[in-house]
Amino acid sequence: MFLNKKLFSDKIISILVFLIALSFNQYFGNRGVFPIDSFGFFDSGFRVLNGEYPFKDYWVVSGPFIDLSQAFWFYIFDVNWQSYIFNASFLNGILALLTYQLLIKFNLSQRYSFFYTVSLAILAYPVSGTPFVDQHSTFLSLIAIFLLILAIKTEEKIFWFLIPFALGLAFLSKQVPSTYLGLSIFCLILFNFFHNKKKYFLDTFIILFVSSIIFLSIFLSFFYLNEISFQSFINQYINYPREIGASRYLEYNFTFKNIFLDFKFIHLIYILLLILNINKLFQNKNFYKTINFKLFLISSLLFFSLALHQILTKNQIYIFFFFFLLKL
Repeated sequence: MFLNKKLFSDKIISILVFLIALSFNQYFGNRGVFPIDSFGFFDSGFRVLNGEYPFKDYWVVSGPFIDLSQAFWFYIFDVNWQSYIFNASFLNGILALLTYQLLIKFNLSQRYSFFYTVSLAILAYPVSGTPFVDQHSTFLSLIAIFLLILAIKTEEKIFWFLIPFALGLAFLSKQVPSTYLGLSIFCLILFNFFHNKKKYFLDTFIILFVSSIIFLSIFLSFFYLNEISFQSFINQYINYPREIGASRYLEYNFTFKNIFLDFKFIHLIYILLLILNINKLFQNKNFYKTINFKLFLISSLLFFSLALHQILTKNQIYIFFFFFLLKL
């Protein structure tokens, strides 16, 4: 009788999903540390809590949003290891909550929605456990993608409005993969506009434009009020990482192993998905206009963006949570 609709409402299961995802990361965040990465934002979060600011009082290459959010959690729960991990756990919970709601919106049963969501939550942030730039940037970008899917499906304006905020925070967590995913979202928005009425295009464009202006205004106001030089932001967050990244791109050796074998299981599932969608295109000439085809495009661009980022960074592979997103 578990997850029976008569016994459990979606709200109750949503709360349960959030708590499970939060608890999993909170547990694994206490299972050992890797000194270079695990303590990366403890000190910077503490510095912000004590009145210092990124770009102004200390050099920042990536992750100013993590510094600021970490200072918030330190302020709420005091400066300790559990409140440090909670920064990652909370985002893991939000990601799981939105995943569950998205699956329910597509009429997947509560049982399967619960199973896929918890499975994703186990493979998402708990791989790191502690706050880390790649995970923060990826999952905030993923939230932006979920908002895009919900916006296309429901046509509710609030989802369009929130997309720039999610992407902006993703970029302020780390420049990539948020940039790859941001470009992907932009292409998908244009593709969606192509099949809709002019009024729909104008209304949605206005919402996205206004939302982007509001986010940029908040961002610039933060710099102005705290006397942070915008040029310092450009030098530290844009120019310096670009110089480092350019040499990595040029010198990287792409091989069959790092392109295919390292992600072979995801590749196999994606190939099956590709075959199914190609078959549907042949069977239905208007299939490319449907929400299912748009979901396939979203999954494709998401996979390619994350795989490229994973290949170039050579970090621990953390994108196996993508298995359960292919269910969409």
